[in-house]
Amino acid sequence: MAYDEITRALSVTQLNQLIRESLSESFYQLIVVGEISGYRGSPQGHIYFDLKDNNASISCTIFRSMTYNLPPIKNGDEIIVSGGINFWEKAGKLSLNIHSVSLKGEGLIFQMLEKRKAYYMSLGYFEDERKKSIPENIKTIGVVTSKSGAVIHDILSVTKRRAPWIDIILFPCSVQGEGAGESIAKRIRQANFFNACDILIVGRGGGSDNELLPFSDDVVVEEIYKSHIPVISAVGHQIHRPICDYVADKRAATPSAAAEIATESSLKLLEAFVSLNKEIQSEIKNKLNSARYKLIKKDTLDSLISLKLSKYKNAIPNLDIIKNLIVKKTLSASFAIAMCEKEILDTFELKINEKREKVKEVSTLNDTFIQNRISSLKGAISDFHNSHSLVIKLKLLNYDSSLKVLTRELVALNPLDILKRGYAIISDTSGKTILESKNLKEGQIINIRLHKGGASALLKEIKDEL
Repeated sequence: MAYDEITRALSVTQLNQLIRESLSESFYQLIVVGEISGYRGSPQGHIYFDLKDNNASISCTIFRSMTYNLPPIKNGDEIIVSGGINFWEKAGKLSLNIHSVSLKGEGLIFQMLEKRKAYYMSLGYFEDERKKSIPENIKTIGVVTSKSGAVIHDILSVTKRRAPWIDIILFPCSVQGEGAGESIAKRIRQANFFNACDILIVGRGGGSDNELLPFSDDVVVEEIYKSHIPVISAVGHQIHRPICDYVADKRAATPSAAAEIATESSLKLLEAFVSLNKEIQSEIKNKLNSARYKLIKKDTLDSLISLKLSKYKNAIPNLDIIKNLIVKKTLSASFAIAMCEKEILDTFELKINEKREKVKEVSTLNDTFIQNRISSLKGAISDFHNSHSLVIKLKLLNYDSSLKVLTRELVALNPLDILKRGYAIISDTSGKTILESKNLKEGQIINIRLHKGGASALLKEIKDEL
């Protein structure tokens, strides 16, 4: 709510809340130039001072979280700061919360970089949708940096520790001073032209904003944007991030962090391989232990069997005696089986002959009985047919005579047959038959049915009796 819309009395708390909300919404990103006065620190690591010019001053605060890359400053220094207005409601005090600081001589550079960053942002160079993802199973890492700096050594150290099978290709370039931007861009072009690596790390180990200017050059920004190889920007800690951080596919705070990002998938693959190797070794060990146990058990069983055989060896009778005994028993059993089979066959043959004779006798008796029975049934059927044929004829004659009588009666009762004698049937228009004159009305239309055809008539006069 705007202050000019307030029509009621406010408490001091409500007023201060309104001031804080208004200031926070309107002054959240400011760039201010002035001279440091009353510089002091706090036990918590925060920094306080006043920023002033010839006519005014404002209290400033740099919280500890924003002092990690603060340039050396002191009372009397002219600085350019960026930040937002903060209003402390409880005490009703206003201050400037500072996010970054640069000396006044560097302020023009900062303004130039901000304009350049806004330009590339308007072109869509920083959009997440166009950025490439970090590939998996990386085999080669390209590094665009100085050949004498600590960057390449840090990347080699991290890669050797996490994924020693990955190859590193150095594209040496100048990272500071005149011509550094073109040198960096040239190496990025070469890496892409030869398709030399799976991922490209571009960076240096930190420095002042002035030293990091090459990483914001137009040529560097353009080459990173055009690169078909994914690019990780690895410029060390600084207050103002160079523009390559925004256009790169991924940003790392340090070169070592960039190497960790590039080797992440390979490290996971290595960890999976180590874990699988441990599982395989454990399985092999378990299998060997099981085989050793079975071997020991087999040896023990063999020893026990040998002991048992040696104990009962003398108790086993002569094999020749056992063989002769078996032969004798076998011959005796074979003879007994043969005799038994002959007796069984003789008995079956006798029984079968007896059954055959009985079957013949029964068959002869059945044939005679069946022939006699058929002759008897034929005679009975003939007698039944002759006797009942006469009865059926008499019945039919009686039925025919009755039918003729009934037909004559029906003809006599047929009302339509009476019409032949000159009578007629009168009905109204709905088809209802009229039997009495009292059911008629003058002017009524009636239908008259004759023996052949009919007619319609309009009543002029009705007579109750003739």
